[in-house]
Amino acid sequence: MTKTDTARQLNQAKSAHLQWVQRAYMLMFGFEFEKDSVPIDSTQCVFGKWLYGECQALCHINDPIKDLIADIERLHLQLHNSYFEIFKIYFGEQKKGFLRGLFKTKKKSLNEDEVKIANEHYRNLENISEHLIKKLTSLQKKIHNTRRTNR
Repeated sequence: MTKTDTARQLNQAKSAHLQWVQRAYMLMFGFEFEKDSVPIDSTQCVFGKWLYGECQALCHINDPIKDLIADIERLHLQLHNSYFEIFKIYFGEQKKGFLRGLFKTKKKSLNEDEVKIANEHYRNLENISEHLIKKLTSLQKKIHNTRRTNR
């Protein structure tokens, strides 16, 4: 794979991540999306598919890149865990398993405490997302510096 292909895939993954975060936010305010638009499972979102697919080839470049990808994976899992906490508040307790029915009817109304807790989880999700984006930017720089010979 060329440096250009890698950069393109990384940019697409970053964009998919930002769209997922935006959809998670909008979901809290009653916007409805397709079942798979805001997956709970970290392996089912577009970013997760990239992370556990094409990105794994980058682990073989060098140890600093491998370590950075491990950090990205850890943050990605934390992000989905925060979203799951929001999901439970808005949709009730559900398992994160493979055969789950993701989107049942949203609760009609939440009490003030539930809204406050959901907002705290979302702020945590945003914080994790910011760290994830910084790690992705670092990954882009490391790949650019490591693979100068590929175009």
